[in-house]
Order: sequence, then structure tokens, then C-alpha cells
Amino acid sequence: MSFAILFSYAFRIFFLMGGLGAALLVPVWLLMLAGHLPTPGYLGGAAWHGHELIFGYAPAVITGFLLTAAYNWTGTPNTKGLSLVLLAGFWLAGRIVLLAADSLPGPLVALVDLVFLPLAGLIVLPPLWKARKWANTAFVGLFMLMAVANLMIHLEALGIIENTTQAGLYGGLDLVLLIMVMVGGRITTAFTRNATGIQVAPQPRRDQAAVLGVTLLAAVDLLALSELIVGIVCLVAAVATAVRIAAWQSWKTRTVPLIWILHLAQVWLIIGFGLRGGALLYDLLPQATALHALTLGAVGSLTLGMMTRVALGHTGRALNIKPIIPWTYFAISAAALVRIIVPVLVPEMNLMANAIAGGLWTFAFATFVVVYLPVLTSPRPDGMAG
Repeated sequence: MSFAILFSYAFRIFFLMGGLGAALLVPVWLLMLAGHLPTPGYLGGAAWHGHELIFGYAPAVITGFLLTAAYNWTGTPNTKGLSLVLLAGFWLAGRIVLLAADSLPGPLVALVDLVFLPLAGLIVLPPLWKARKWANTAFVGLFMLMAVANLMIHLEALGIIENTTQAGLYGGLDLVLLIMVMVGGRITTAFTRNATGIQVAPQPRRDQAAVLGVTLLAAVDLLALSELIVGIVCLVAAVATAVRIAAWQSWKTRTVPLIWILHLAQVWLIIGFGLRGGALLYDLLPQATALHALTLGAVGSLTLGMMTRVALGHTGRALNIKPIIPWTYFAISAAALVRIIVPVLVPEMNLMANAIAGGLWTFAFATFVVVYLPVLTSPRPDGMAG
């Protein structure tokens, strides 16, 4: 493995670290639940678990994608070398200090963890600004808003303010989902066209409605508005997202795993928004259970699908995945289904459902790391940069 190659493009190091983080995050959480590992007192166990998905794993994958995409969008020099080492170092340091938070000064834990998102935003901004890619600078703004949501969590952990952790976690998740809606809409239709020839006519109004719906959800969650308002906005986001993908002809991608996984992620968004709205408005199921459709189902599917596709494309390899990779896609959706259905139908099996879902998630991302380690750490076969 070449250190220079690993830090030559953001997707290489961040997809690898994100995959490793995802593969380790859930087993550690399950060991905490079983009492084999101490639960961090700084955030509390459940908050740590949610935080590490929303502000740890997801930003790693998003950063790897956006820093690489910024190079393609603008034609400016790629972020690499020392800048990338420092950025990756801050991400890793955040994960370490939160695990060891109870033996460290609280302000130090908060400071170290809060650095990554603003720093990533500031690194991606200059090339977009110089190239006048004004629309894409919205991603920088979303990174800064995510940093604010993260700050809300740390301020409560430090005892400075009260009752902001839930708003920070929900708002942070909504912002991740908003990035998914924005990026997913671009890459899903483009990759679908390239792989299958399916043409999706531009639908700016539907795209804008979907983005607006999730933006409103992020706003009402960050402001901790009433469950009635949040539930209504969830259902609005579900409808807007469903209307958007109605023209994507998703069923025609069923023979191309690298593509159908991206469409399936959007379906999980609809399911997740709908279930959360139903949980808040009609008490159909616990909200925490409904949220797993968004975290396990939507975030897990899109990030895994995007990493497996982008890593091949940017390293100049044929878009042919190993036979085991579609099984990782199935495992993510199976994990989400188990985590949602079993606690509702058989509540006494909740711990077993956690273990099964966690095992499926871990299988998916551990397999990604094993299969894609050579891809992410070796030069392009064609000798070109990438």
C-alpha cells in the first residue's frame, strides 16, 4: 500500500476510513448494549451511537465524494498530500476522543470533534468559488450547518445549555439526508443514463420541491418545533421525494446492482420520511424505530452504493463489481427491515433484532473494506491520475 496513493485523492482515504468506521461502529455499540464495553458518559450511549453515524461515518463518505467532485467540477488542482492528511487526521481524532471522552477534559473533546466539518467546508470552498460554481457552494453551507448541529450536542454534553442533543441529532441527520437528496438526484440519473441508456427528462420543479421538503424538515428539527409540525413536514418530504423519483423508471435498473442500489436508497428515503411522520402523528411505531429506515436504509444504501461505484470509476476500473457486493446491498436493506419490523411485532426480541441488524450492517461494510482495499490503495491500471 502506497501512502502517497492513499492521500492522492480524497475518495481513497475517506471511503476507506468511512468503511472501516461503519464496520466498527455498530459492533462497538452492540458490545456497549450487552455490557461488555463501558458506555461513554460524555454523550450517553444512544447519543454516541447516533452521533457517530451522523457526524462521523456519513461526513467521511460525503467529504470523500465532494472533494473529488470539486476537482471534476472546477478543473482546479486536487486536494491531496498534507492537506488531506491533516483533514483525515482530524476526522480520526474526533472518533478517538469521543470513545475516550470520559478520561479527557470535555472542552478538548468538543474542540477536537468540532474541527472536521468546518475544515472540510473551507477546503472545498476555494475551488468552487474561483470557478464560480455558485450553486455547488451550497454544500459548504450545509457542512457549516452540520457543524452547528454538532455544536448543539456538545454544548449540552458540557452542561452549557440544556435539551439540545435531540435537536442536534435530528437536525444533523436531516442535513445528511438533504445532501443525499441533492447529490443523489444528480448522480443517480446520470449513472443510470450511462449504464442503461435510460433518459430522465430534467424536472427542476420536482427536484426543487424535494430539496425544499427536506430543508424544511431540517429547519423544524433544529428549532425543536412540535411533533405535530415535524410529523406533517415529514409526510410532505415523503410525498415530494416520491413524486420526484416517479419518472426515474427505477424498475428498469433491476439487472444492474451498481445502479439499483442508488434507486433503492431513494425509496428508503420515502419509507423513512413516511414512517417518521406516522410515528409522530399517529403513534404507529416508536420514532427511534422509524428513524432506522433513514439511517440504516437510506444513508447506508446510498453511501455504500456510491462508494462501490465511485471508487471503480475514479480509479479507471471497469464498472464490474465482485459477485459478493450485491449481497452487501441486500444486507443493508435486510438490516433496516429487521430493525424496523421485529421491535414492533415482537418487542421482547428487540435486543436480538439489534444484534441481527448489526451483524448484517457489519458484514456489508467489512466486505466493502476487504474487497475495495486494493482498489483504494493501488494506482490506476491505466497509469492516469485518479
